[in-house]
Amino acid sequence: MIDTTKFYCVIDSDTRDVIESQMERYIHEDMSTGEVLSLFTRGSLLGSFDSRCSISTDIAEKYNLRGYVLIVEGSYHKFVKGYNSHNGFYDLNEILKRFYNFY
Repeated sequence: MIDTTKFYCVIDSDTRDVIESQMERYIHEDMSTGEVLSLFTRGSLLGSFDSRCSISTDIAEKYNLRGYVLIVEGSYHKFVKGYNSHNGFYDLNEILKRFYNFY
């Protein structure tokens, strides 16, 4: 059974700004020097705690792409059934189609 999936989509900087304005930003800073050691944003799509998918943005060059990427991560099984312990999905193409058609 396929549990958690992560999908990437290339977006432009304007789209990233709109998405990030609805998210939380986490900054890891060295307080002695003021150097930002890491910075990331994350948020969630509408849904209950049990079926939530997480979203984040990143620079696309990490994935050998240009611009920025939107990352959607979650368990389709948990999303539609409320649990992911059994009777799940085994076809990645079907999971992708269902996620795509839902949103």
